Amino acid sequence: MSIKVIFMNQNCSINNLSSFFVKMPFILITGFVFVDGFPGFLFPVPPKIDYEDKYNSPLTQKAGSILLIHVTISGVPTPTVSWYCGDTVLVAGDNVNIETTDTYSTLTIKGVKGTHSATYTVKAENVVDTASAEFTVTITGMDTQLNWPLIYIQFSFSGINSFSQITLTYAKCKVSLSITY
Repeated sequence: MSIKVIFMNQNCSINNLSSFFVKMPFILITGFVFVDGFPGFLFPVPPKIDYEDKYNSPLTQKAGSILLIHVTISGVPTPTVSWYCGDTVLVAGDNVNIETTDTYSTLTIKGVKGTHSATYTVKAENVVDTASAEFTVTITGMDTQLNWPLIYIQFSFSGINSFSQITLTYAKCKVSLSITY
């Protein structure tokens, strides 16, 4: 009997099954086993998360830009993937997109602002185990929801009974304010 074993996309042929297990009793077979051309058993493999070296350091993004964290996922059976911001589970929404397949997961946040500065965690779980990876993100610059700097102006009027309009000028912004006293 001839057995073909696929170790994560690497083919091996084994002619003597007993010598295979005697020589390698400590190896967990990962993937599918084919016996005489027919599929056999699927052996469970713990989840694993891999990512580019650039994610080893804290990520710095400018306010208004797009935050993108991409990881590759492996494991048998295919792990379930979840993304977190702190302790909060992230779900796809207005500016948050999560794309997950059997082999990768990508978190995308559009128009980041200061409140997106946080630690993001991706978790991959299957029946064997759980794997996780953390990414520290810092957002710099002015939040994009403000189109101009926020200015607080306090007026104090005495001896004036009424007026109709005050015009304030700040750099290139002109603000008109009508007050009745």
